[in-house]
Amino acid sequence: MSGTLFVDTGAWVGLFAERDQYHDRAVAAYDECVRTGRDLITTDYVLSETVVRVRQIAGLKVAAAVWDFLESQEVARMIEVAPPVRQEARSLFDKCAKLDLSLVDCVSFVVMSRVGIQEAFTFDADFKKAGFLMFPRPGNGGRS
Repeated sequence: MSGTLFVDTGAWVGLFAERDQYHDRAVAAYDECVRTGRDLITTDYVLSETVVRVRQIAGLKVAAAVWDFLESQEVARMIEVAPPVRQEARSLFDKCAKLDLSLVDCVSFVVMSRVGIQEAFTFDADFKKAGFLMFPRPGNGGRS
């Protein structure tokens, strides 16, 4: 396995918050990414959402460490969301109202499409609904 993989909030939260329901799966999947040399990409929106959720689960110190680690770009390339991406995400948000997509998911889908990424490290089945591949593959415990 090789290639670029978009990393969603749920994957980061699972990786860094030991009490998260996806922790073991996220650690195993991340280890596979490192072992196989996957290039990881995420966005500043995912960073923001991740820090909030990690703080809720694991506290301020862990959330601050996650923030520093992700911004260091040691683990993933961070894409800063520009106004044209937000505008396209807003159109997707309005167009796909029945799917009940979050703002961050819409931004992620636009970024993935623009960069040419077909696969996301995520536990959120909305990525599959939007036509992307999920890593690890859905099975036990994928969010719907």
